[in-house]
Amino acid sequence: MSKKFATAIKVTIKQSKHLNQVIVIIHVLAIISCMHNSLPLPDKLMLVVLVGINLYFNIAKYNTQFKAFSINYEDALGWQITDINQNFQAIQILPSSVITANLIVLHFLDHKQKSQQKIIFYDALNASDYRSLLVTLKLAWQWKSEQTI
Repeated sequence: MSKKFATAIKVTIKQSKHLNQVIVIIHVLAIISCMHNSLPLPDKLMLVVLVGINLYFNIAKYNTQFKAFSINYEDALGWQITDINQNFQAIQILPSSVITANLIVLHFLDHKQKSQQKIIFYDALNASDYRSLLVTLKLAWQWKSEQTI
């Protein structure tokens, strides 16, 4: 029996404080690793400085270059990503996407069949939008897998 997956969603993803925190935590762990290796002290300090510079530039890049985007789903059009200038781009969500209660790692193919990913923490949108996106992604995959059986 063929059922149609019927739902529509449009959510806007904003900057995430949790992603900033993850960037900092990863760099702090790298600095700790640099300090606990067996290299001479000047080499350790050079590595710590390089990791610190990398942290600075990564945080600056994320804070200045992040642009809000929207994820849309409609039965007629499928999945789309919309940038801040309202440019629509049809996408195909890949099964390698990860969907959890706190984080969505969305792997997709863009209109040029180029693989891309978006990391979406739960604080990047309001709670009800995050739940809606979570449920829609899960239902879409469930529906798609039922259609292939």
